[in-house]
Amino acid sequence: MQRVRHILSKRPFRFTYLNTTASTVDATSYTFSGRDLSTPRGDRTIIVAVAGRSSGAPSISSATIQGVPATVITQLTSGNNFVGIIAAPVPSGSSGDVFIDFGGVTMLRCGIAVYSKLGGRLDAFATATSTASNPTATLVVPAYGIALGVTVTATITSHTTAGLTENVDSQIGAEGATMAMGSTQPGEIIGSSTFTFTPASGVSPIGAFATWANN
Repeated sequence: MQRVRHILSKRPFRFTYLNTTASTVDATSYTFSGRDLSTPRGDRTIIVAVAGRSSGAPSISSATIQGVPATVITQLTSGNNFVGIIAAPVPSGSSGDVFIDFGGVTMLRCGIAVYSKLGGRLDAFATATSTASNPTATLVVPAYGIALGVTVTATITSHTTAGLTENVDSQIGAEGATMAMGSTQPGEIIGSSTFTFTPASGVSPIGAFATWANN
């Protein structure tokens, strides 16, 4: 199911993948310290894609990026796998901590990918989640808009992407889980588009996807 917000005008902006990190510590919350947030700007939004494995059914109860409360754009738990996307307006500072609280549910490992968006709104234009064997979503990308997707698979594997440029495809610790994140650039894709992660092998892959407009 997807949620769509109409836009009135279109204006290009910048969207940049910055970095990734992960923790294999069992915990109900994580602080990923000193993440590069790139060049400060008054209209900067930091977007973080989150993936992990859990011992229950977690959901993000709260999150901050450089101390700024983050909005949960979308999230999904299925088969002890978790994916989500959070975002916060962070106009100042070139680095900062990413804090994520899973509401008392123990995660077995958790990884993130950090993105900077200069311009546009905080809230997504459209979102979707998927529990398909190849997690997929069809969403509208507005003119000069962007798309972001995240997936996790409960095994050590690799992923290919369709509709997205892969930014991350990495193992989360030695126990056996792989996360992947992919995105598009402003204006690269316009209109109704299908985005897919295909794991080479895996157990219970899931995915979360979002698009943003440029105003």
